[in-house]
Amino acid sequence: MNASSPPAPSPPLPSFLPPLSCRRPKCILVNIASLLSIASVGDETVAYRLLRVVSLANVFYLGMFSREGVLAVATGWPSPMRLSTFVQCFGTTYYCCASFAGMPFTLLQEGRKAK
Repeated sequence: MNASSPPAPSPPLPSFLPPLSCRRPKCILVNIASLLSIASVGDETVAYRLLRVVSLANVFYLGMFSREGVLAVATGWPSPMRLSTFVQCFGTTYYCCASFAGMPFTLLQEGRKAK
Protein backbone atom coordinates (compact mmCIF):
# COMPACT_ATOMS: atom_id res chain seq x y z
CA MET A 1 0.00 0.00 0.00
CA ASN A 2 1.50 3.31 -1.04
CA ALA A 3 0.76 6.79 0.27
CA SER A 4 -1.44 7.77 -2.69
CA SER A 5 -3.93 4.89 -2.49
CA PRO A 6 -7.30 5.58 -0.82
CA PRO A 7 -8.02 3.96 2.53
CA ALA A 8 -9.91 0.71 2.56
CA PRO A 9 -13.61 0.94 3.35
CA SER A 10 -14.48 0.29 6.95
CA PRO A 11 -16.03 -3.08 7.78
CA PRO A 12 -19.80 -3.25 8.20
CA LEU A 13 -21.25 -2.73 11.65
CA PRO A 14 -22.05 -5.84 13.67
CA SER A 15 -25.64 -7.01 13.62
CA PHE A 16 -26.12 -6.38 17.36
CA LEU A 17 -25.45 -2.61 17.08
CA PRO A 18 -28.92 -1.48 15.92
CA PRO A 19 -30.67 -3.04 18.95
CA LEU A 20 -28.19 -1.22 21.21
CA SER A 21 -29.04 2.12 19.62
CA CYS A 22 -32.78 1.37 19.76
CA ARG A 23 -32.55 0.83 23.52
CA ARG A 24 -31.65 4.45 24.30
CA PRO A 25 -35.02 6.04 23.44
CA LYS A 26 -36.70 3.33 25.51
CA CYS A 27 -34.50 4.28 28.46
CA ILE A 28 -35.54 7.92 28.11
CA LEU A 29 -39.22 6.92 28.07
CA VAL A 30 -38.74 4.65 31.10
CA ASN A 31 -37.12 7.54 32.99
CA ILE A 32 -40.08 9.78 32.20
CA ALA A 33 -42.58 7.10 33.21
CA SER A 34 -40.77 6.36 36.47
CA LEU A 35 -40.68 10.01 37.48
CA LEU A 36 -44.38 10.38 36.67
CA SER A 37 -45.17 7.28 38.73
CA ILE A 38 -43.28 8.70 41.71
CA ALA A 39 -45.15 11.99 41.41
CA SER A 40 -48.56 10.31 41.20
CA VAL A 41 -48.50 7.97 44.23
CA GLY A 42 -50.38 9.09 47.29
CA ASP A 43 -48.58 7.29 50.12
CA GLU A 44 -45.29 8.79 51.33
CA THR A 45 -43.76 5.38 52.04
CA VAL A 46 -44.40 4.15 48.50
CA ALA A 47 -43.02 7.38 47.01
CA TYR A 48 -39.87 7.06 49.11
CA ARG A 49 -39.32 3.46 48.08
CA LEU A 50 -39.96 4.17 44.40
CA LEU A 51 -37.57 7.10 44.48
CA ARG A 52 -34.90 4.98 46.17
CA VAL A 53 -35.23 2.22 43.57
CA VAL A 54 -35.20 4.63 40.62
CA SER A 55 -32.15 6.44 42.04
CA LEU A 56 -30.15 3.25 42.45
CA ALA A 57 -31.22 1.91 39.05
CA ASN A 58 -30.17 5.17 37.35
CA VAL A 59 -26.78 5.17 39.10
CA PHE A 60 -26.25 1.59 37.89
CA TYR A 61 -27.35 2.58 34.36
CA LEU A 62 -24.86 5.46 34.25
CA GLY A 63 -22.10 2.94 34.98
CA MET A 64 -23.31 0.72 32.15
CA PHE A 65 -23.59 3.78 29.90
CA SER A 66 -19.94 4.68 30.54
CA ARG A 67 -18.91 1.09 29.74
CA GLU A 68 -20.76 1.30 26.42
CA GLY A 69 -19.08 4.64 25.74
CA VAL A 70 -15.62 3.15 26.27
CA LEU A 71 -16.48 0.28 23.93
CA ALA A 72 -17.85 2.67 21.28
CA VAL A 73 -14.72 4.83 21.38
CA ALA A 74 -12.39 1.82 21.36
CA THR A 75 -14.09 0.21 18.39
CA GLY A 76 -14.85 3.41 16.48
CA TRP A 77 -18.57 2.78 16.26
CA PRO A 78 -20.68 5.88 15.66
CA SER A 79 -22.72 7.09 18.60
CA PRO A 80 -24.70 10.16 17.52
CA MET A 81 -27.12 10.27 20.46
CA ARG A 82 -24.56 9.72 23.23
CA LEU A 83 -24.40 13.33 24.46
CA SER A 84 -28.16 13.91 24.59
CA THR A 85 -28.74 10.55 26.25
CA PHE A 86 -26.05 11.27 28.84
CA VAL A 87 -27.46 14.73 29.62
CA GLN A 88 -30.99 13.35 30.04
CA CYS A 89 -29.95 10.34 32.14
CA PHE A 90 -27.55 12.34 34.30
CA GLY A 91 -30.17 15.05 34.89
CA THR A 92 -32.76 12.45 35.88
CA THR A 93 -30.29 10.65 38.15
CA TYR A 94 -29.17 13.89 39.81
CA TYR A 95 -32.77 14.97 40.42
CA CYS A 96 -33.73 11.58 41.86
CA CYS A 97 -30.67 11.34 44.11
CA ALA A 98 -31.02 14.92 45.35
CA SER A 99 -34.71 14.36 46.10
CA PHE A 100 -34.00 11.02 47.74
CA ALA A 101 -31.22 12.44 49.92
CA GLY A 102 -33.25 15.49 50.91
CA MET A 103 -36.40 13.68 52.02
CA PRO A 104 -36.99 13.92 55.78
CA PHE A 105 -38.25 10.36 55.88
CA THR A 106 -37.00 7.14 57.43
CA LEU A 107 -38.34 3.66 57.03
CA LEU A 108 -39.27 1.99 60.28
CA GLN A 109 -39.01 -1.73 60.78
CA GLU A 110 -42.26 -3.44 61.45
CA GLY A 111 -42.69 -4.12 65.13
CA ARG A 112 -41.03 -0.86 66.14
CA LYS A 113 -43.22 2.07 66.96
CA ALA A 114 -42.38 5.68 66.27
CA LYS A 115 -41.60 7.65 69.37
